[in-house]
This record gives sequence, structure tokens and C-alpha cells, in this order.
Amino acid sequence: MEEVLPALSDAAKNVPHVVMTRKHAARVPRPQDRTSSADASASEIRQIRWGKISSKPHRNIVSFNLELKQLSESADLNGMLRVLGRMRALGLVPDVVTYATCLQCCRKLGALNEASLLFERMAQEEVEPDQYVYSIMISIFGHASPPRVRESLALFEEMRNAGFRPNTVTCNVLLDACARGCEVLCALQVYGFMKENNVKFDEMTFCAMSRVYLGVHMFRDAEEMLKLMRRSGLTPSISSYNLLLERMRKAGKNQAALDLFERLCNDDSAGVAISKGTIKQAFKAASGLCSNAKKNAKAVRTLYAQLGSLGVAPARADVLRWTGVALAKPAPMELMASHATNRIPCRKLESRREDADKLLGR
Repeated sequence: MEEVLPALSDAAKNVPHVVMTRKHAARVPRPQDRTSSADASASEIRQIRWGKISSKPHRNIVSFNLELKQLSESADLNGMLRVLGRMRALGLVPDVVTYATCLQCCRKLGALNEASLLFERMAQEEVEPDQYVYSIMISIFGHASPPRVRESLALFEEMRNAGFRPNTVTCNVLLDACARGCEVLCALQVYGFMKENNVKFDEMTFCAMSRVYLGVHMFRDAEEMLKLMRRSGLTPSISSYNLLLERMRKAGKNQAALDLFERLCNDDSAGVAISKGTIKQAFKAASGLCSNAKKNAKAVRTLYAQLGSLGVAPARADVLRWTGVALAKPAPMELMASHATNRIPCRKLESRREDADKLLGR
């Protein structure tokens, strides 16, 4: 018994020491929380100690790329540039995914200068751009004001020299730049390159070539490109024809625009159904046929009667807003006589009056 009591007293003496050690141990930062200023900023150290973010000593490039992607979705280019600065402060070198994400945000905002600086920084850091990066840069130069087609073409050639085979997307981006800059010769070179290298054509290819011809008022060639698109097994959208009608009308080719509208109504091989935008362009073309206002008003009323016979005539208020011509409500017998003498046969529209009513919101 006497031997046990000294042992218990010795244990009692050690208990406060054990308790104090645990109390102080709770206040001591864990070894993985001790991050020097060279590894992370002061704000990140505070966030680590308060448990707001992970207590890892280093962030990898994947986590930064995810953060950049979120900032790109919100088009926060300044925030993305700050993240790039933090990456370099931590000793991380951005990779091609990092730069592609930043360049995509530049393309959304039309930030040509920032994109050029980022592309130059890639070369300084010896980060090899991939085909996606080249396509983004071509698009950025093509959407500049004014479009910088020569720089886009130079990037296209640089991409080929780097060993990348241009695909349909890259060629379409360059054709879009040519269409914006009205560079017909450059567009024909790209179109010929696609033919020679068996690059697949899609709807965007034909539409871009059509807009190239529209930019220099080559309306027949633009229409032929849409016909070639149909012969290739693709169906042009009605918006392409609406753009063609609008450009023809603004160039003073009102009669040619009305002829195209009639062909769209009668041609079964066109493969498109006229929309409200198509009818709008037709009425505007009819109202600008000549300098005589009375003849123009007569042409508008005739077109309205023709479309009325097909069940696709727009509202009179719309015609007044488009052309400035007020349409009087005709008597039923007069309307029937007008329909009998001015009827335009239209492809499958007689059996689709309900669809036309839904399209026109009636």
C-alpha cells in the first residue's frame, strides 16, 4: 500500500502538465499551416488559419484553371489577370489551358490588345499554342473594328507551319473574318484550300462564303452559294435568305429582291419556309421600287393581296410600320377578285395556314 501511494502522487503531479500541454497544443499552428510569404500571399495564409480554404501549402495549376473558368463565364477579365499574377507569384507557369481560357474571355469582350499581350506572353514563357488557341486568335482579329484579316491569315499560316492541320472550325472562323472585312480573294483562297485538302464543308462554310459575296454586292454568286449548299445535302436557314433580301434591297435592287421572294415561294427545291422577316423584306422592297410614291403604294397593296390569298398576309399595322402605306380594309367581293387575278402559287403554304398563323402571332 505504501508503494502504491507514491506512484499515485507522482501521477497527480504530472496531470497539470499534461492538461497544459494539450491546451497550448491546440493553439500551435499545424506544420502544414505554416506557409511562408514566398509560397502564398498574406490573405491566403489568413484564410488557411481560419479554415476558409484548404490547408494545403501549394495550389496546383488545375485549381487555378478552374477559378479562371468561373471568371471567364462572368467575363471578369481583370479578375483573370489578377489570378495570373498570383500564379506567377507562387512560381506556377500557366499552361495552354490557362491561356486558352483567358483568350476566350478576351474574345467575348473584344479585348484585342489584352489578347495580343497574352499571346506574346505565351511565346516568352515557351508555351506552345494548340489549334484551339489559334482559332480563338483568328476570331479575335476577325471581330476587330475594322476587321484585321491579314493578321488572321498570318495566324492561319503560322498554325499550318506549326504542324496543325486546319479543320472545318478553323477555316470557318477565317472565312467569317473575310466576310466581315469584305476580302473576297482571301476567302476564295481559304475555300480552295478546303477543297484541295478535303476539309469538310458545313452550313457555316456556305453561309460565310455567301456573306463574303454580299459584302461586295455579288448577289447572284451569293444566291448560287446557297443553291450549292442545297445540292450538298444541307438546308440553308431562312435567315440567310433574309440577309440576302435585305442586302439587295439596301443596294437598290428592289425588283431583284421581289423576284427572289417569288422564287422562294414557288421553288419546291428551296427547302425553306418563308418567315415574317422574309415578308417584311419583301414589303420594304415593294415600297422602294421606284421614286413614284403612288406606284410604290400600289405595289405594296398588290403584294398584300397576293399574300392574303395564301393565308400568310401580315397585320396591316405591320405593313404600315414597314412601308408607311396605310391599307384600307377591302370589301369581301373585291378581296376575292384581287385574289383571283393576283394569285402567286406558293409551295405547300395553302395546307399550312395554321402554322403560318402561329408564326405571325395571329
